[in-house]
Order: sequence, then C-alpha cells, then structure tokens
Amino acid sequence: KRIILQDAERKVVVVSAPGRRNHSDDKITDLLYNACFCAKNGGNCKELLDKIKVRFNKIKIDHGATVDVDAILDDAFKRVGADDFETFAVSRGEYIAARIMAELIGYSFADAAEVISIDYNGRVNIAQTAIAIKKRLEEAPGIVVPGFYGGYPSGGIRLFNRGGSDVTGAVIASAVGAEIYEKWTDVDGVMTADPRLVESPSSVLQISYERLSKLSRLGATVLHEQTLKYLEGRGIPVVVKNTCRPLFEGTLIVERLSGLSRDCVVLKSSGFSAVSFSFCGRESFELLDFMRKRGVILENCYVSDDELVLFLKRENTANRCVRDAIDKGYAVKWQDERVALVSLVSVGDEMDQAVITSAYRATCEAKVKPYYTFFSSKAGCFYMWVNEDDAGAAVRALHSAVYGD
Repeated sequence: KRIILQDAERKVVVVSAPGRRNHSDDKITDLLYNACFCAKNGGNCKELLDKIKVRFNKIKIDHGATVDVDAILDDAFKRVGADDFETFAVSRGEYIAARIMAELIGYSFADAAEVISIDYNGRVNIAQTAIAIKKRLEEAPGIVVPGFYGGYPSGGIRLFNRGGSDVTGAVIASAVGAEIYEKWTDVDGVMTADPRLVESPSSVLQISYERLSKLSRLGATVLHEQTLKYLEGRGIPVVVKNTCRPLFEGTLIVERLSGLSRDCVVLKSSGFSAVSFSFCGRESFELLDFMRKRGVILENCYVSDDELVLFLKRENTANRCVRDAIDKGYAVKWQDERVALVSLVSVGDEMDQAVITSAYRATCEAKVKPYYTFFSSKAGCFYMWVNEDDAGAAVRALHSAVYGD
C-alpha cells in the first residue's frame, strides 16, 4: 500500500494471486488447479478449497478488507461441469487478490474480464482494451485489475500462460501509453546469477528488451517472456524492483542498449539429455532428417568427422525417437539423461572478447568437462552443455570470470 500511494501517478495496479511464502508452501494458483482437477474427476475438493479460503481470509482480515472470499470460491466451484469451469475457477485467485487490494488502497476494482479484450483466436485487442481502461480511469483516481486473464467478446474468460500477470501489466501499459511499467517482485531485479548457486550475486542496472527476451528463453523468470512483445515499438521502459527493498533501484529494461558490455548474466537450464551417434558423412544428415520427420526439436547439435551429438529436451517424444534410431541400427557412442545448459549472456548487444577468453579459462580451471562449448562475441553469448553434476561449478566459474568473486 505504501509503495503504491507514494506516487499519485501510479494509476493502474495489476495483482497476481498469492505465491509461495516459503519453499514448502503452495501457490494459490496451483491449489486452484488441483481443486479443479479433483472436482472434475468426482473427488472431494473441500480440503483444498478450505486451504485456499484460510489463506485468503487471513490476508483479508490482516488488511481490514470485507470481500466475501468463501462466497466467491463456493460460487466458482458450483460451476463444475460447465465448459468454462476450470478457467473461471482458476482466475478467482487473481480476482480475489485484486478485490482485497482495491479495498486496501482505495482504488476502484476493474475486472480483467471486462477491460482486457481478447478475441476468439487468443489475440489481445489493444484498442478495445485502451477504451475500457481509459473509461474506468475517468471514473476513479486509480484502478486495480486482476492479472492472468482477460475476457472474450461474449463475456467468457481467457487465461494467459502461467506468470501471465506480467503480460496483463504490459497490455495495459501499452494500451494507455504508460510512462513506465513497474514490476514489483521479491528480488532486486535481474540478478547476475541464481543466488542458490552463487553467493551474493548483484543486480543488473540496465538491460535491453532483446537481451531480456533471450534470458527469458533460457529460463530466467524475472519477467514473463511474452511481456515485452506488447511493449516493443512503444518506448515504454520496464523497471523490476523489490517490494522488500523499495529504495533499491532495481533493473531498468529499455528498448535499446547497444554496444559492448562486460556485464553479463549467468543462467542454468535443466531438463535436457544428450546422445552421441557414431557417424561418417551422409549418415549424420539422414539421422537429423529422421528426427525432424518425427517432430523432435533439437536444442543443439554438434557434428564432427565421426560423431553426431544431439542435445534434446528430456521428454517422451525425443526419448522414443532416440530408441527408434537405435533400433534402426544407428550406433550410440554415449548417452546422458542429466544434461544442463549453462549460459553466459551479455547485457549489451555484444560480448567483449576478453570476457569470452576469461570464461573459457575459468571453466577449465574449475575442471568443468563440457560436452560442447560454443560462443559468439557478436551475439553476446557463451554456452556450455554439461552434466547436471558440473552445472553449479560451471555457473560459479563463469560468474567469477566476469565479476571476480
């Protein structure tokens, strides 16, 4: 409340459903999905619903709100059997959170189903959204909008992907031509590495849309990867700040930030496998075509005179196709089901060659044994495929190479 009301220019507030309070806790959205699954399959979801009610009612009481949490949830779960049951019920997490927030700060509540316009192909109608948001702002000093969903022309609800409250904020910022889009979270912005792997990483002060999009594709979770597509070309900066440390400047995300940079972010992405086939010449291309025809998406591959190494997302289709390839007589040299991609990504468009040299030297000194390393100064990236057991050491070595810790 204090953060929002400190600046009278904060006219639109987008709220997410409550997340985890600690590592053993549940996200409200997860509980709602589980309760929906239980209800749709004829089970008794009372225990799950009670857990959600207790959590929301505590928030409500702690902040002096009057919204009838129990009635909203009970009404949602009476819709079991309706086509939109799960969509509607899951959206109640953001709906209730926004109702409570609106009471707390004295803003008007604006249901996302009524102001975020989505067509039947799932595309956001920015023009219609702008009209609806501006009309609400003419009637109130500020509004609170639930994140994660919008509304069809018929009035039904459409959910964004998980983490979609970021997208809601971007849609509204774009629709109203906001001066800035603030993302308040529980970290100090875009961190130079995962604090679970590197002690006391710092935050990046500035980064471009394009570089943040690359980080999101590689697994960074500070901002939903679809967020920036609604802001591109509109010159709206995004600032990511920590609600627990509001005076800390956080990370500013701008449309363009060109040139060389020594500042980098190190990421670890898990859930991959690698398989090496013995080959010479044409057979490599035949196997790649074999995989393509079966719908396998290769994350990366390495070809030499006598070997083809495939890096794949660890999932059933890929695993089955590898088995099929073996059955067809393709010879396997080695296989690893526990592979991670460790990435060093420059904040600027390009990476200083000295950083690449330092990164390579640091991983060698840390005795990291990569399956494959590739880098590009022009693309501003340095990548390593490693066994999961080496991933932590690789992250620390790369971070140390840049920041000297």
